[in-house]
Amino acid sequence: MSTQLNILNFFLKRGLHPILSRVNPKNPAKLRAWLDKPLEWRFRPKRGSVVVKGKMRGVNVLHIDADRHDNGTLLYLHGGAYVFGSAQTHCRLVAHICDLCGLKGLSVNYRLAPEKPFPAAIDDAFAVYQEMIASGTKNIILAGDSAGGGLGLALLAKILEENLPRPAGVVVFSPWTDLTLSGDSLKSNEKTDYVLPPKQVRAARDFYAPDDFKNPHASPVFANFKNSPPVLMFASTTEVLLDDAVGMAKNLQGSNVDVTLHIYEKTPHVWQLFHGSLPEADQSLGQTKEFIQRILQN
Repeated sequence: MSTQLNILNFFLKRGLHPILSRVNPKNPAKLRAWLDKPLEWRFRPKRGSVVVKGKMRGVNVLHIDADRHDNGTLLYLHGGAYVFGSAQTHCRLVAHICDLCGLKGLSVNYRLAPEKPFPAAIDDAFAVYQEMIASGTKNIILAGDSAGGGLGLALLAKILEENLPRPAGVVVFSPWTDLTLSGDSLKSNEKTDYVLPPKQVRAARDFYAPDDFKNPHASPVFANFKNSPPVLMFASTTEVLLDDAVGMAKNLQGSNVDVTLHIYEKTPHVWQLFHGSLPEADQSLGQTKEFIQRILQN
């Protein structure tokens, strides 16, 4: 456990976690108003990255360094519990992964709850993927974090159901995959999670899919992944969504999917956002690079 990680956990536990705990769960729009802008500033892409706004089948997207790389395309779905966050808040992480792996970046601004609840997010993600396939895009890597990680896996399940050309692989960070909230870690890690208060997870779930907890397009832990491409997942021993990743890995293994789950010790939720200043983030993104290079070579 690095010194940088100890310092980060200290500030997250005493800063961000109490703030999120006190946010009124009845007004996610207010949360969006004061949280998204600081995140966009803190995680803005490094100087030199080219970010272009666009639309694909009516869905807002960001094209990131699209003319710089040609190994494939990273289709990224941002986190934020389906109620906040945007392609802009995760721009720095997407640009960094693209630089590491030689990929174009395409980040989706899917519609958010409660204004646009389930299935708006999966509909938007699927529409973008359909357009990518229709335009001849090859070597697509699906990726996402937290809610976006769950959305990426739900998108994969829908792609397999519809018999569309498969992505080359999937990478998800701290995925939220079980909207029934049945994982033991929601209780056992309540005091150790440095970011997420369980009550806010439940509130976000109720905004997003109040009547569809077990729908596999909302909770991919219940989906069928026969003939899935390889999947790489990351989770932490201390986060409340640990069992979402563990349960997802078991589901994938049951379908004979090539799945790898890396569980890190005492890292915060989606610690990859802190790459460049956190050794554990750089290590996990190095593993991501190795995974993407392997599946693209095959």
